[in-house]
Amino acid sequence: MRGQGAGRDDAGLAARPARTEEDFRKLSAQAGLRLSRVIPTPAAFSITEAVAA
Repeated sequence: MRGQGAGRDDAGLAARPARTEEDFRKLSAQAGLRLSRVIPTPAAFSITEAVAA
């Protein structure tokens, strides 16, 4: 349900360990992609960009 605060999935985000850039490289490769860049943000999250390998 949208707009009703943190849901079950949102609460699980904090409990998961953070993925490193190397983790994202491996995940991208498994999907047939190449991680091209990681863009830091002021928030606790970064933006990852992947392209076809």
